[in-house]
Amino acid sequence: MAMTTRLALASRQANRQAARKTLRLGFWEGTTGFTALSIAESFFSPLAIALKGTAFQIGLLVGVPYLAAALAQLFTHRLVAWLRSRKRVMLWSVGLSVLPWLGIAWLPHVGLPDPVAWLIPLAAGVMVLQNLSAPAWGSWIADLLPMRRRGDYLGLRMAAAGVVASAAVLAFGVLLDRLDSRVYWGFSAVFVLAVVLRLGSLALLSGMHEPMVRGGPNGPGLWTFLGSLGRTRLGHLVLYMGLLYFGTNVAGPYFAVYMLRDLGVGYATFMFLNAANVVAAIVGVRFWGLYADRYGNRAVLRITGVAISFLPLLWLFSQWVPYLVAINAAGGFVWGGLTLCALNFVYELAPSAARTRAVGHFNASIGAGVFLGGLAGGIIAGRVPLLFEHRLMTLFLLSGVLRLLVTVVFVPTIRGTQAPGGRPSWPLPFHHFGKHS
Repeated sequence: MAMTTRLALASRQANRQAARKTLRLGFWEGTTGFTALSIAESFFSPLAIALKGTAFQIGLLVGVPYLAAALAQLFTHRLVAWLRSRKRVMLWSVGLSVLPWLGIAWLPHVGLPDPVAWLIPLAAGVMVLQNLSAPAWGSWIADLLPMRRRGDYLGLRMAAAGVVASAAVLAFGVLLDRLDSRVYWGFSAVFVLAVVLRLGSLALLSGMHEPMVRGGPNGPGLWTFLGSLGRTRLGHLVLYMGLLYFGTNVAGPYFAVYMLRDLGVGYATFMFLNAANVVAAIVGVRFWGLYADRYGNRAVLRITGVAISFLPLLWLFSQWVPYLVAINAAGGFVWGGLTLCALNFVYELAPSAARTRAVGHFNASIGAGVFLGGLAGGIIAGRVPLLFEHRLMTLFLLSGVLRLLVTVVFVPTIRGTQAPGGRPSWPLPFHHFGKHS
C-alpha cells in the first residue's frame, strides 16, 4: 500500500512538472504564433495592393482564406481522432505552414501576369494551416489549467504576444516605407520572418506535454448542428456571429484599400493603425472580462454588438490620421469584448469532450460570414452610389446598418447557462478582432 501511494504521488508530481513546462513553452509559442498571424493579417492586403490587385481580388483575399480556415476546423476533431493526439495535429499543421509562407515570400519576384490570383490560394494555405489546430489547442489548454487560473495565464500570454507582434508589424511598416522602389524585397523579408516564427513554434510545441483527452460525447455532426441552428442556444449564437461577420465584411476588406489607395497613407502609418487595434483589444479583453464577471456575457454582447454597428459610420466624418487611429483603437477595444464573451458562451454551452467540434462550428460560421460578406462587398463596390466622393463610403454605411439589424434581431435570443460571476478565461483567436472596424 505504501509503495502504491508513493508511486501515485510520484506520478502526480511528474504530471505537474510536465504541465508547468508545457505552460511555460506554450506562453512563448503564443508569441511566435500570434506574430506570424499578425503578419498575415497586416501584410497580405498591402502586398495585393502593391501588386495592383483589384477591389474584388482584395475581397477574395480576405474572404477565401478565412472561409477555408474555418471549414478546415470542422475536421480538426477527426484529425485528432485519426492521429490520436492534439499535439500531433498542431505539429503537422505548423510544420506544413512553412511551405505557403515561402511561396508568398517568392511571389513578387517570379514575374507572373496576375500574381494576386496566386496570392489568394497561398494565403488560404497559410490560414488553413495556421488555424487548423485552434480547436485542438483550446481543448488542450482547458485540460492543463483549472478554471480559476486560465484567465490570468491566457491574459498574460495574450498581452505579451500582442506587444511583440505589434512591435514587429510597426518595424516592418517603417522598413517598407523606406525601401520605396525595392518594396517587394521588404515584403519578402516580412514573410521569411513568418517562416522563422513558425519554425520556432514547431520547436516549442515539440517539447510540450499533452494530457490524456477525457472521454464523453463529442457533440453533434455538422448537418445535425445546422438543422438545430434556430432551436438551440449555441445555434442562436453561431448564427448571430456568422451574420454579424457577413455584415462586417461587406466593408471590412476595403478599409485597407481606402487607406492605402484612396487616402495614400504610408505603410508605417497603416501598420500603426493595426497596432492600435491589437493593443486596444488586449485592454478591451481585460475590461470586458471584469464587466462580464459582474453583469454577465449577455450584457457585454448587447453593448458591444450595438457599438460595433456604429464603428464603420465613424469613417464618414474625417480622414485625419489621429482620428483614424482612434477609430481603430475603439474597434479593437469593442471587438475584443464581443469575441471574448461569444467564445465564453461556446465553451459554457458545449460539454468538455464536444468543445473541439463546437469551436469548429463557431469558427466555420464566422469564416462563411467573412467570405460571403467580402464577396458581396466586392461585387457591389463598383456599383453603389458615391457618398462623400467615395463609393467605399457607401459600403461602410451599409455595413453599419447590417450589423445593427443583426444585433437587434439576434442578441435578445442568446442566453447562457451560468449567472454572472465566472471570469471569462478562454483563449481568443486574435483574427476575430475586426481590424479597421
